[in-house]
Amino acid sequence: GLGKGAYFAASSFHTIFVSSIHNANECIFQGKMRLVTHMKNGVKYQSTGSFGHAGQKPVRDSGSVPVMFKRKYQGTDVHVVGFYGEDDWEEQITKSVLNNFWLAVSKGILEVVIGDQLINADNIKSLMFKNFSEDDKDTEESPNPLPVFVAFNDENSKVIRESLPTLGQVSLHVFLKENYYKKIGYFRKTGMEIQRRSHQIPIAYAGVFVCDNDEGNEILR
Repeated sequence: GLGKGAYFAASSFHTIFVSSIHNANECIFQGKMRLVTHMKNGVKYQSTGSFGHAGQKPVRDSGSVPVMFKRKYQGTDVHVVGFYGEDDWEEQITKSVLNNFWLAVSKGILEVVIGDQLINADNIKSLMFKNFSEDDKDTEESPNPLPVFVAFNDENSKVIRESLPTLGQVSLHVFLKENYYKKIGYFRKTGMEIQRRSHQIPIAYAGVFVCDNDEGNEILR
């Protein structure tokens, strides 16, 4: 997905290029720009522009990918054009990765390199506790994934596994602790958090809902 707003917000040109290799060395490449709807020579143009094939289709032929954007092995590069390089950009991106992708990292689905920092399954726990506190609030401006991370990993968590009529096999991990923010993080098979919702009950807790079966994931996708 090229739709994550944070990439475009970090670009002074509101432009990014994404190059990826997946599965059996299949490649995909595309550039995308987000501006505003505008008029040119009496013709109305939409706000989103793309670099690739006609009809805003990505490049899937490795020979057509510009050399500077070619990858040699599986993974994804996101090139942010005109990056707003604030002094703490590495810390901001690290926290964003930990907030949105900690489950994918924990499962070994994803590894991320930010500057000299490698984020993987071996150090995810220490990085979570280094960058967040269990006592902090969870807000849109300052998200805090640590309580849901603990809920998924602590041996004292209550784990409920059910087969739902529509989604199939799912699991719910719940951890009770004073001052926790009464929210559940929702994940599907990719390991990326889809949402974190508040469910108010008298007891303080944090939880994680996971749907990682293929049929349920196709419905949620």
